[in-house]
Order: sequence, then structure tokens, then C-alpha cells
Amino acid sequence: MKRRIANRPKLMRPADVLMPLGFLTASLFTHPLTLIFFLAYALGITLLSLASCRGIRIAFATQPSMKKVCGSVKTALLTQMGAAALCCVGLLAFDANFDWSCLYWMIAAGWAVNIEHTFYEYMYATGDGSSAAMTRVLSTALFTAGLILSESNMLWLTALSALAAAISAVVGMLIGGPLKGKINAQVLRCAPRALVQTFLYPAAAAAILLIGPFYGSLAPVFPGLALYELCKTPFRRSNMESRSLHRILLIAIAVGIAAIIAGMLPVVRGILRDDVLLSGILLIVASICTFALFGNPRRTAD
Repeated sequence: MKRRIANRPKLMRPADVLMPLGFLTASLFTHPLTLIFFLAYALGITLLSLASCRGIRIAFATQPSMKKVCGSVKTALLTQMGAAALCCVGLLAFDANFDWSCLYWMIAAGWAVNIEHTFYEYMYATGDGSSAAMTRVLSTALFTAGLILSESNMLWLTALSALAAAISAVVGMLIGGPLKGKINAQVLRCAPRALVQTFLYPAAAAAILLIGPFYGSLAPVFPGLALYELCKTPFRRSNMESRSLHRILLIAIAVGIAAIIAGMLPVVRGILRDDVLLSGILLIVASICTFALFGNPRRTAD
């Protein structure tokens, strides 16, 4: 009985907020271009691999067999390998007289982000959420340290990102066993939903930063991303499941409005420019995106 209760899936996983908070920390110490390129390649590989590192969570929800789960993981890893190779081929198309070596290292780091997340989801699929959370704590620390240390040498970012991916893979296979299942296409069939879930808030945030008073800091993006990641689920919540979500989103919107008002004060703008204002706006945007994808506006029971 204890085993069954321990393995009961939870809609909110506190460990999901760790990576956005790690990126928020890194944004305070890292040159904005470094973080922009890192996230661009990480999301670029996610896009080219049809969001397989995210889609496996949706696939797992329909796959009670661990062999099928393992097959989905192998499919995801293969698509991510192909996506990273496409990014490298894309760089080769540019002028060979320019030294693109630093971007190849950045591609490797972005690839590592996708691998780490794949095995993070795999650990949750095995029912061992505590190990997944502990591994995510370590991975977040490594990615954050790599971004900060990359100011002196880009190899730090690649090395620590690769280490995070390797640790996640080793722990995942120690818990769930080797990936013995046959390759299956379930994760690819989940790609449309996974792509929307992955890119809705980042695309909205990027659009606002492009048209708004962007001064180079990406810090305002990550509070909203933390909320979005925390509330993300494989499918839209039922009416009963949405009630707690709606309360959380209302609180987030209230915090966002308060941040907007505070960000308009001359004293705050003089110190933090428009970061507080943008954080409030993006927190509200994240709440709207979360409700659109995962909330349930129905008042009656499903």
C-alpha cells in the first residue's frame, strides 16, 4: 500500500521550478548574450527534436509498461542527437573564415539540457520522484555554475552541462534499469501538444522583450517560467484538479500587478530600471498561458 501511494502521480512537482530559478541566478552574473545563446541552442534542439524531452511526459501518461517507456526514452534521445547534428551542420553553412568553435561548445551544452530533462522525466516515470528531485538539484547547480564560469572560459559551461546530463542518465538507468524497450513512436505522436506546451510562454515572453523596454537582462523572464513549469501537466486538468490551480494563478496575477505598480515608482526604476515592471508583466502572461493550456474554466464537474 505504501508503495502504491508513493508512486501516485502528482500534478505539481516542486523540483520543476529549480531550473528556472537556476537560470534566474545565472542571469544576475552572466553576460546576457551567453545566456541568450545557451537558451537559444537548448530550445533550438528541443524544437528540431519535436520537443521530445518534453513530450515523453505526455507519452508516459499513456504507457503503463516500462518497456514502452524505455522505448520512448530511446526515441527521444535519438531525435535529440539528430537535432544537435543539424545545428552543427547549420553552423558549417556559414563563412568558414570565422571561428565558430565557441558555438559548437554551446550546441553541446544545449544538447545536454535536453538529455538531462529526458532522464529527469524517466526517473519520475519509474515512480522515484525523490531521486528525480535530488538529481535536478545537482543538475541545476551544475548548469548555473557553468553559465557563471563561462565568463572566463566557455568550456566550463559545456563540461558542467555534460556532467549534469551524465549524472542524470546514470542515476536514471540505475533506478529504472537499462533502456531495453523497443523504439516506439508514441513520443513523436505527442509532439504537437509538447511543442505548444514548451514554446507558448517562451514565445510570448520573447515577443514582449522585443517590443518592450529590454535592457539586456533576461531575469524578468524566469519568475514567470518558474510558475509555468510548476503548473505544467501532460493534459488539461479536470474541474476538480483546476480549483487549486486557479487560486495559484489568481495569486500570481495579484503579485504581477503589484510588481507592475512598484516598477513604475521612480525610486525602483532608478535602481532596477524596468526589470521589476517586466517581471510583473511576464508573470501575468505566464498565468494566462498556464490557464489557457492547463486550466479548466468549467464550473460543473467533468
